[in-house]
Parts: sequence; structure tokens; C-alpha cells
Amino acid sequence: MKLLKAFTDLTMNRIILMAVFVAAGYYFAYFDPGTSIEEQITAVQAQIQTEEQRKSEINKTMKKEEEMRGNVLQLKRNLDVIKSKIPLELKDSQMRSIINSAATAAGVKITGLSVQTDQTKDPNAPPVKISINDVKPENLIEEVKFNVSIVGTFDDFLSFVENLGKEDNVIKIRNFNIQKNSEDVDDDKIAFKGDIIGFKQAKIEILSGVK
Repeated sequence: MKLLKAFTDLTMNRIILMAVFVAAGYYFAYFDPGTSIEEQITAVQAQIQTEEQRKSEINKTMKKEEEMRGNVLQLKRNLDVIKSKIPLELKDSQMRSIINSAATAAGVKITGLSVQTDQTKDPNAPPVKISINDVKPENLIEEVKFNVSIVGTFDDFLSFVENLGKEDNVIKIRNFNIQKNSEDVDDDKIAFKGDIIGFKQAKIEILSGVK
């Protein structure tokens, strides 16, 4: 009753003044104008941006790894193709026989036939180890090269080349020149000099570079 009586004794101005103080106290004590919420939003946005950048980097890394795996698979396919066309071993005697047989069938005369060996290579050396990422075409094959001199008509020479092309082994002619066999106008023969090359698989051990 005393509290009610004291309240009724207050003038209207005092009541309004007290209400203002109470409202101000509530405002400063409890009211959040949104500052903390804005800070939380900013923090979350920064975190989202960080995660998006991290995701982008992860995607780039995964794409690069996928491309590397694709390159490795393609290289393995190329190796399989090479293995199907290039023998593991091709001896000098085999190449000599191939060249002689092609020449005999074509009717050309071999006037010179000598093997060109690479003195820097040891035939008994163990296989060279190479990472699959570092493999180059020249690492995969070795040459069996002969220097050849041939005399015959141009048509017979073409037959000789065709005969070499029919071989199961890959045969290549390189560094050659063709000229008349003699100054005799009645001599229709030509003289060929050049390299005839066979190929065999190189002795290498390919190490996988991608798991």
C-alpha cells in the first residue's frame, strides 16, 4: 500500500522522467543494435571465402593429378604399341639377312654393307632406370644401323625399298644419296649410298611416377 501510495503521489512529469530513465537503462544494458550480428556475418563470410579458395586449390590439384594419370595411361598405351611393332632383340646378323634378301628379290647388287655400332654403349650393361614422367621417344628404342651401297636400275631400287617396307620389323632409310652409276649414257643404273636402320626395344626399366 505504501508503494502504491508513493507512486500515486508522483506527479506526471516525474513519472515520465522515470520512464525515460528506465527505457534508457534497458537500451544500454540489453538492446543490441545489430553490431554483434554484423560482426558474426562478416566472420562467417570470411570463413566461407577461405573455404571456397581452399576448395578451388583442391580442385586444381585434383584436375592436375587426373591429367597426369591420363598422360601416364596414354604413355603406357604408346609403349604397348611400340612393343607390338619393335622387337625385344634385333641382331646385326638378322638385319644383314633382311637387307640381302630384299636386294636379291629386287635384283639390285649390294656393293657395300657394314654395320655402324655405337661404341659408347655396352651391350651387357643392365637396363637403365627412368621415371615414366621423364621417358622420351628416343629412350624407348635402339637403332641397328647399316651403311649400304647398292647398284641397280631405278625401278629395281624402288622394288628394294618396297621389299624392306614389307618386313615385319620397322625399317628406315636415312642419310642417303642417289646418283648415276657411271658416265656411260647407255648405263641406266643408279648408285645408292645411305643408312638402312632397324629398331629394337631399348634396355630400360620404367619407374612409375604417379601412384
